[in-house]
Amino acid sequence: MKNFANFFSKIILIFILFLFLAVYYDKNISQKSFTDEDEAKILGFENNFKVKGYQVAWFNIKDLSKINLYENISKKLPSQALFQRYSCEKMVSSGFFSEKGIIGLFVTENNILNDAVKSDIFNGYFYIFEDKAYISNEKPKNTPRIALQSGPILFYEGKPALINIKNDEKARRIVIATTSDNQVLFLSFYKSDNFFHGPFLTELPEIIQELKINFFKNLENALNLDGGTHSVFISNNYKLTEASTIGGFFCIKN
Repeated sequence: MKNFANFFSKIILIFILFLFLAVYYDKNISQKSFTDEDEAKILGFENNFKVKGYQVAWFNIKDLSKINLYENISKKLPSQALFQRYSCEKMVSSGFFSEKGIIGLFVTENNILNDAVKSDIFNGYFYIFEDKAYISNEKPKNTPRIALQSGPILFYEGKPALINIKNDEKARRIVIATTSDNQVLFLSFYKSDNFFHGPFLTELPEIIQELKINFFKNLENALNLDGGTHSVFISNNYKLTEASTIGGFFCIKN
């Protein structure tokens, strides 16, 4: 009888524990209002998943006022110093530069630091004007709050772009994208065994097409940014830093 009583007591304790866990789940999990990033974690992506053999780290921004753009040509500071100086929550390297300076259009807080150039490679513009994000093959007609020229365009009006690149190489890639509901996506593509290696540029349109089909159905346009050793991608979950100086960067602030 005593053994039966002990067994019955254990059953009751297990039932109470199960009931407690069920109530906790209902209050703290099932009724929680998830952000997009939280949804990714629940699905097991943790803002990083693999497509065609490449790791894809990403985050999205809904409040475009949080996106700032700064140059680093004059300062040539490492990303960690820039991250702290500008109080960034997230940080992504921006467009291309040379020894002479920034290549193409660069606008920060309505100030034009560099004008547009004609280029078959740097054939795209990302800009924010009146709280709307654009990726276009045409220079903005009005002065936007922020803007940069980069390229090539990888995805345009919901379709993969055709890219012809001479001397294409495998390297870590940084991409900015816009969606049909006015969000901005930042993405990094790299190899898990070498963070500076990644896809050919010519592979990216097809990879982004797969992302659109399986993950980001509202993705409309995508533009290639500076990658390889001159690239940075810092979010809440990932920190991919540069081996060489970056020429500019997006700083996401609260």
